[in-house]
Amino acid sequence: MQRNDRFLRAILCLVAIQIGNLAGDCRAEDDPQLTLAIEHLEELDPSQPEERRELIATLNDSEQSDLLRRTALKRLASTATDDQEVHDALIAFVESGYGDWHLRSEALGSLHQAGVPASRAVPVLIVALDDQQFRAGWNKTIYVTMTDITASHLAGYGAEAKAAIPKLLEHDQKNALGAIDPWQFPLYAHGEASVLPLAGVLVDDPDVEHRRTAANRLLYHRSIAQPATDALTKALADADEEVRVTSAATLVHLGDRTEALDTFLSAINSRDAERRLFVTKWLIHFDPPIKGTQETLRMLLEDDDAWVRWQAAQSLNLAEVYVAMLEDADTSTRIRAAREVIKTKSHDGEVFATLLEIVRTTEGSDRFHALATMKSLPEEIRAAGAPVFVTLLSDDSRGYGRATASYAARYLSNVKDPSPELRAQVEAAAKQWKKAKSPPAQVLKAWDGE
Repeated sequence: MQRNDRFLRAILCLVAIQIGNLAGDCRAEDDPQLTLAIEHLEELDPSQPEERRELIATLNDSEQSDLLRRTALKRLASTATDDQEVHDALIAFVESGYGDWHLRSEALGSLHQAGVPASRAVPVLIVALDDQQFRAGWNKTIYVTMTDITASHLAGYGAEAKAAIPKLLEHDQKNALGAIDPWQFPLYAHGEASVLPLAGVLVDDPDVEHRRTAANRLLYHRSIAQPATDALTKALADADEEVRVTSAATLVHLGDRTEALDTFLSAINSRDAERRLFVTKWLIHFDPPIKGTQETLRMLLEDDDAWVRWQAAQSLNLAEVYVAMLEDADTSTRIRAAREVIKTKSHDGEVFATLLEIVRTTEGSDRFHALATMKSLPEEIRAAGAPVFVTLLSDDSRGYGRATASYAARYLSNVKDPSPELRAQVEAAAKQWKKAKSPPAQVLKAWDGE
């Protein structure tokens, strides 16, 4: 399952619970007696012994409707408490396995919400990971299982829930790896507790995607990854280049400047642009710096891949490099370089010439972004682009067309003393638009001082 799917599954966990609450409210409105009973339960105070016992009795009464039992559950879990009677009731309800999908998921969440300590709640939640009930997401391809719901509720216990990691890995390897990583979707904040399980996946898992994920997670955990050193060293011989290079980067962070450094730097010559990009990104993050980093980055400015070249430029972060990249072969890279050069408030003429050429020779997103970048240039420089801007006013197409015409109109509106020829062109463009409040019409109003 892809990373975005894991995120969507977690969001669906929350959405599904809310949908269940709304559905319950609708059913209650159809039954006045049930509505009154629910309102009565909602007024009970679980901190009062008699009222607490009534809530517990309702929760345990199998003859009661799910709506009443859900209301009792919510009231009992409404505030964290040290009350053992409440904790016992909630744990017993979860262990009973009773309830539809929504009621079951709320029961799982009630443990942390009610302050049930990790020593009691985590073992119960680990058992609940075996529950394979599921609901399909809106696209019928992403399924939210009770395992997902349970994993999300374990999050509240942070490092105290580290005992759940082996079970999560057993149930859903890829999702568990995502859960262990607080940089993606933070189902856990396990810290060091996640390092050794990740090391085990890195060395022993036959699935290359799992090993890649584990290698990347350890890199994010690099400051505490020392216990995984042996596994990372073994991974330098992995059959997969991504696993090797990512593991090498973690070892270099940990101080290995021999075999790991050689493996890391070897990716500069990889056939895979993603690996070259990875090296380019991470080169500047080592402490102490790798000898020859600046020279390596300048070499990467000549890479065949536009993203590698741009990353090298960003890593160097030198005005002279950005100016040179105004002539890059990739249009998007030239626009990005223009934005960086504009910040220096120098070379405005070169930036404008670059952007105007892009506007004149391209269309769609490149033309739009080049125009948008021009807004940071002085008016007097932009004025020279009027003959090109006026040719864009007639584009009434949806999407970038109208947006481009709007930018062109914005710049033309600031032209002082427009020539008769320029005015005639704008008037002709205005006639091609179906609505009166068109970009060319706005230019004419600005020129006429309206």
